[in-house]
Amino acid sequence: MILAVFILLIGIGACVYLYRLAKDIEQNDYERERFAILVAQELDRLDKAIKENNTRIALAESLLEPQEKWWGRN
Repeated sequence: MILAVFILLIGIGACVYLYRLAKDIEQNDYERERFAILVAQELDRLDKAIKENNTRIALAESLLEPQEKWWGRN
């Protein structure tokens, strides 16, 4: 009888441990998902900034071309 109670307590303890472990894993998955969303948003922002800077560079270069031709640097 004592052995059966001991085995029952070990089983309940194992269930509680596995429940807490599953809860921690779920929390870690949520944090990873949130981090992935933040990284994706930052990458989108950086991509937009790069495209905007490339547009500005192209505009600046197009404005310099007439000056270079005028001064004979081309």
